[in-house]
Amino acid sequence: AGSGKTAALIARVEKLLANGVAPDAILVLAAAGSIRGNLRNALSGNPGLRIETPAGLALKMMTSLGRNWRLLERFEEFLFLRGVMRGLMSGAPLWGGQTGVGTVQAVLGALDDLRRGDAVASPQTYLARLDSFLNDYYNRRALAPYTGIVRAALAAGFPKQDLQIQARAEVQGQAQGQGQACELLVDGWESMSPLEKQFVASLRPFYRTMIFSGGSAEGAATGRALHLTEDHRRLPQYSERFLLFRTAAEEAAGTAAQIAALLRSGTAPEEIMVLYRDYASIGFELETAFTSAGIPYRVLGGQPLVQGAAARLLAQYFESLKNPGDEDHLMRWLSSPLLGLDRLTLVRAVRAAREKGLTLPELLTDPTCGVPGQQAICVLLDGFDKDAVAAQNSRLYEIANGFLNRSGVVVHLMAANADPQPLFSKDEEMHRLAQYLQLLKDFDGAYHQEKESDTTPAVDVFLDASAAFWGENAAAYVATPAVRILGVHQAKGQEAEAVFVCGMIMGNFPRGAEHDPLKESLGLRDTKDRQSRRVREADLFQCAVTRARRSLIVSCSQKYGQNEAEPSLLALERFGSPEPYSRESAAAAAGAGADASADANASAISATNDDLSTAPMAQEAIPARRAFSHSGIREYLSCPKKYFFGHILRLQGITLPGASLGTLVHQTLSAFHRENPNLDVLPPGKAGVRLHAILDQEMQAMQAELGPQLLNESLRRLAVKLLDDYLDYLALPSWEGRQVLETEKPFSFRYGKYIIRGRIDRIDQLQDGTFELVDYKTSAYDNAAAKAIKKQFLNFDDSDDYQPADFQLPIYYLAMEAEGKKVTRLSYYQIGSQNRRVFEINPENTDRSQERAFEITGGDLEVVKQLLHDTLDAMASGQYPACPKTPQECKRCLYKWICTAEIENDESETEAGEEA
Repeated sequence: AGSGKTAALIARVEKLLANGVAPDAILVLAAAGSIRGNLRNALSGNPGLRIETPAGLALKMMTSLGRNWRLLERFEEFLFLRGVMRGLMSGAPLWGGQTGVGTVQAVLGALDDLRRGDAVASPQTYLARLDSFLNDYYNRRALAPYTGIVRAALAAGFPKQDLQIQARAEVQGQAQGQGQACELLVDGWESMSPLEKQFVASLRPFYRTMIFSGGSAEGAATGRALHLTEDHRRLPQYSERFLLFRTAAEEAAGTAAQIAALLRSGTAPEEIMVLYRDYASIGFELETAFTSAGIPYRVLGGQPLVQGAAARLLAQYFESLKNPGDEDHLMRWLSSPLLGLDRLTLVRAVRAAREKGLTLPELLTDPTCGVPGQQAICVLLDGFDKDAVAAQNSRLYEIANGFLNRSGVVVHLMAANADPQPLFSKDEEMHRLAQYLQLLKDFDGAYHQEKESDTTPAVDVFLDASAAFWGENAAAYVATPAVRILGVHQAKGQEAEAVFVCGMIMGNFPRGAEHDPLKESLGLRDTKDRQSRRVREADLFQCAVTRARRSLIVSCSQKYGQNEAEPSLLALERFGSPEPYSRESAAAAAGAGADASADANASAISATNDDLSTAPMAQEAIPARRAFSHSGIREYLSCPKKYFFGHILRLQGITLPGASLGTLVHQTLSAFHRENPNLDVLPPGKAGVRLHAILDQEMQAMQAELGPQLLNESLRRLAVKLLDDYLDYLALPSWEGRQVLETEKPFSFRYGKYIIRGRIDRIDQLQDGTFELVDYKTSAYDNAAAKAIKKQFLNFDDSDDYQPADFQLPIYYLAMEAEGKKVTRLSYYQIGSQNRRVFEINPENTDRSQERAFEITGGDLEVVKQLLHDTLDAMASGQYPACPKTPQECKRCLYKWICTAEIENDESETEAGEEA
């Protein structure tokens, strides 16, 4: 909206409103504060109508493209939006609303720092710039106005609301209220700068209609044709489902059942596409199921592209050739173990070069620099420079062979087989390297037939592909009259009426995220070499779910045969929790998704149900985030936000020395009792000797975790004292002919619609054949805490304000009850204070026990079961507020570095002591 056009724009908006367009489907961009104020005054009676500044809209749009703003590096509009924001900084005093100047400056600084090679970026290394951003912006909460659960994950929620609005019908005179369009009003198109036009172009996928006012028809037509050229698209409305299966085989059979229904409904087989991320995890099952169902299919690829250390090294080398001046990529392949160069030496050399104002190659040309391995590094860098110069006319296969010849990688692999404990298996690595080179040769033959021999785009295409071409042409393959089964990478540029994305489990999307899924997908404090990979992971997922024209079916199965599912985090954010698969619903969806008559759909559904009587169903499937550990439950009860940081984000908190001591004592006792299940048969004095010997063995195994030698010696002295006290005061005096049945016993059992899992320190079989469950505590334990153990999970006062603190003992009992073991005792061995607290279990007694009695009755267990179920419901709700049970929780919290909760200045202790 420019000067003199305010009235016309108001009239245009009022006309849209009069024609039935919903206020929340209209967005007005106004750069000047005075115009924005006039618009707000004139249109104040229309709640939901938004008036934004271009800079504010740019910020919101960038933050809405993904939970992690770092993913924006891959989007083409990134540069345009950042340029718009930077250009509008001069108009900062005119900005209003929630778009604060400090916030925008912080985002700009962060984006600049994350753009390697940017002229305005700091001359520091990329890793140092990233650390600087985390320290300066993240920890100082400069982004606070837009923070959600994670400081760097800005979630403004725009334009997600718009995408829920149905597209407006083209027919004029449509009845009011039958579905409105998402419309973007663009004023003054002809007078816009190229940068501003690019900004408008970047908004195109998010709106059904773009109205260009104040310009000629030609300008409007040009504007309407604007679109993004990258792989992500904003498609018409299509049906989508997220299904859950029990096993990968059932997932494949269920996919075949749905495709069979589509084929019977008249859908051509070439209009159906099945995508996988990892052929090894489900490809064989898919082919078996399709063959059994008589479905014509073709598989494109199936061979993972980058396998083994040598293949990864070549991929890193190719990445570096794209930007020879990028020191980070250079260091990545130079520090590969296959090259035999010491990484610490390389880091020191880079630091020395930076201090002298030189590049690493310039430093190495100086014969007086004295860098170990200098000659070998120079040979590699000289070859790299030649490859970079000749890259315009070289093939990837030729570059790879030249690099392997001069780097000695093959010699290294061959020599590794002579090592008694080789780091690499010669046969396996050489086979993988041969496969990779064959892929390069096939790729060169296919890619360079129609394109110029430009290495940079060739590397992009090659590294983005996940499977071999095997001599087949992707374009010709599209016309094959068969269902297409192909890797997600090959789906770029292709689409189909119906798309099935299989294997949507954690570890596939994103790949390799089993340990820290949310943390890694967000890139939160991620290592430098994994950030670009995380960007590609999210990019690949978005490509997979935007290939369908009419229906999208995403599916996953219970992982590793366990009775629980771990769907992809990216899928959970996009689709929500999966629904268990059933034949009837699948057939109905398939029939509805096809462009057929109602009779044909009904016939297809009936035929599907009759013919696929053996199609799998997900029996008692557990949706994601329904499996909880007993330690996670305890952490949630202490503070939901603490549970969120530790068990959902899986952030690494501050590790305290006491944690290492506890782990060391637990592992030592576990190994000792596995070796000596009955202490009665040990000669006098033998138990202590063996316990000390096992302690030394465990310390040797944990050497990397225990820290420096001085700390090791201190921990050993403490551990010896605890273990001696355990034998003298707890174990030997009360052994009573028991037999240790298991130590560190893992358990997983169904509890209603949830799964609870954990680990029991020790299970003893008593002389009467019943069992006692033992839990070790290494910290000091006062008398008040001992008396309050039952109060942690039982509300003796029937207080409305009661909150449980720990269900550990009841969960242990329920876990063994699920296995059919009769447990009569639950024991705490408090090693630090030489106390042994034994609770007798009496499930036949339906009365409630007394608070101070060392007994747990059946009546107590019924109360605990309801409390536990309510707690699990709360944990599954997805709400994790900062509500510490006591002020002490905040003071000793491991996540104070990220949590924004205010710590109360309350020095009082709980009745049961700090641990209780």
